[in-house]
Amino acid sequence: MAVTAVWCGILAAGVGWELVCRSHGGLWASASGAARSLWGHPVGRVALLVVWAFVGVHLFARDTPQR
Repeated sequence: MAVTAVWCGILAAGVGWELVCRSHGGLWASASGAARSLWGHPVGRVALLVVWAFVGVHLFARDTPQR
């Protein structure tokens, strides 16, 4: 339960950062801008896929109750 609360806090912080970045007209780098620049390079694509898999495992597989 505490792990889920931490992940929800991280998600809320990320959404808040994205909103602040978009409202200030490009003064700071947003998460979508960073992902867009990483996606343009093969190593960046692998890094994004690894991060996506890591978050997916820790959000869904680890906290899913076993039968």
